[in-house]
Amino acid sequence: HFLLVDGAEVYVYSYEGRLVSSPKSPGMRMDILNSQSISLSNDTIAIRDTSDER
Repeated sequence: HFLLVDGAEVYVYSYEGRLVSSPKSPGMRMDILNSQSISLSNDTIAIRDTSDER
């Protein structure tokens, strides 16, 4: 799978090009996401909260 962020939503696609998921979370700001704040593994999407740097 691979992950795309278009400034409004997060998309997870299979390598065949099928949309697998479009996760949403209240208050998630897409404009601050980058390769340092989001990660994808086989079964997990991790998004770091950059407003809480503890």
